[in-house]
Amino acid sequence: MTKLDDRYLIVGLTGRAGAGKDTAADVLCEAHQFYRFAFADPVRAEIMRAFGVDISVFGTDTKERKMDALAISRCTDPDFRMTVGKLGISSQAPRSPRQIMQWWGTEFRRAQNPRYWTNRAGDTLHEAMRRGFRRIVITDVRFRNEADFVRYHNGKVWEIKRATAETVPTNHQSESEIIHIEPDLIVDNNKSMTAFATAVMKAYRTSHA
Repeated sequence: MTKLDDRYLIVGLTGRAGAGKDTAADVLCEAHQFYRFAFADPVRAEIMRAFGVDISVFGTDTKERKMDALAISRCTDPDFRMTVGKLGISSQAPRSPRQIMQWWGTEFRRAQNPRYWTNRAGDTLHEAMRRGFRRIVITDVRFRNEADFVRYHNGKVWEIKRATAETVPTNHQSESEIIHIEPDLIVDNNKSMTAFATAVMKAYRTSHA
């Protein structure tokens, strides 16, 4: 994997679900034309192909909604069906996009190769670099090897902190491992949207210095 040099600024965002990671990325993209992607982007792409669903099912308003279209029995990938079957999970019950993403990303692909998603992120990162982007934000750092990926490329890991997000139960490894990631910066999101945007821009200046 080719390491990026100091001409580039890579920011990886971590934090609990609902903390404001996507909003922080919105601020960076609007203010400083960051290239934005997520480790989960190829997860969604693979699920769309395997279940025959549209990208819209992963929207903010639908990702927690259980759907018949995402029942395990609807999946065309026999290896995924077998993997989830070993967990004792019903193949007929409706599932939410978040549930399928967690199982696909962790129990299925990461179990095959812990670097499965960081390898794909490396491809995306270097394609962005080839296209001329020098500021890149990754919106979903959930595992320590993902934080290591960011730092390998001279990047910084920011943790977005929001009190209401801390109260949500963590029922999956992709959420619970976040507590083991040591951030380079903490960005507070407990006040107004304006205050949060200001905090994001302050973190940008600190990381860019």
